[in-house]
Amino acid sequence: AVVTQPAVAKSFPGVVPDAVLGSRVAANRHPCSPLPCRTMPFAFCTREKHWNAFAESAETGPTTQLLQGLARKHSMVIISPILERDEAHGETIWNTAVVIGNNGNVIGKHRKNHIPRVGDFNESTYYLEGNTGHPVFETAYGK
Repeated sequence: AVVTQPAVAKSFPGVVPDAVLGSRVAANRHPCSPLPCRTMPFAFCTREKHWNAFAESAETGPTTQLLQGLARKHSMVIISPILERDEAHGETIWNTAVVIGNNGNVIGKHRKNHIPRVGDFNESTYYLEGNTGHPVFETAYGK
């Protein structure tokens, strides 16, 4: 995908650009979209802890800020998977889905409950099992 904004392209080389996102919304008529993009490589099949440098705040991190603008622009709800750094709790790392409302507000977040532990594929090397339970979020388009 080609990203037209140089700053975004440098910081988020894997992010779906506005034009592609807009065409997906128009073609599919989906007001809620779990975006198939990441701001980091999928590295959880290794045991290298340096990938935690990609972790960010769920509420104020650069991925959330970028997607808040896209949610407002396209009037859609976005579910954004991120590696969350929870500074309020000793910089704990979580696998989090941030739910962003169609007006750009952060509605809430869900932290992954089950962490796979199969051979070298051990995501607990990076983050803990979630503590948010199974929340249901009210959006402009439903729950």
